[in-house]
Amino acid sequence: MNDKKLIDFYNKEYEQYFDTYTGKNNYPSNLYRLKIVKYFFESIGKDKDIIKILDAGCGGAQVITSLLDEGYINIRGIDLSKEMINYSKIKLKELNFDPNIVQYGDVKKNSI
Repeated sequence: MNDKKLIDFYNKEYEQYFDTYTGKNNYPSNLYRLKIVKYFFESIGKDKDIIKILDAGCGGAQVITSLLDEGYINIRGIDLSKEMINYSKIKLKELNFDPNIVQYGDVKKNSI
């Protein structure tokens, strides 16, 4: 599948994602990702304010908002879907977080 087809597919599928999971913060893979990330960072024993996190494929920013709530402050997110980034920015702003920590871009192409 070429990149344009992948991006088109992802942009189309975000609507189903929103209908199913928006506002619930319980997208199954996000809960698992959050558990892994927290375990990893807790195991290395560094302070939350010096750890730098890039959430590649941040989607609706559920993992990001959860980590921010827990005191992690150096977090950035990137996603292929402009719609997801727009939603993430709105959600972050509603929660009094900086909406500019998420950006549209393609990690594979290093285009942030």
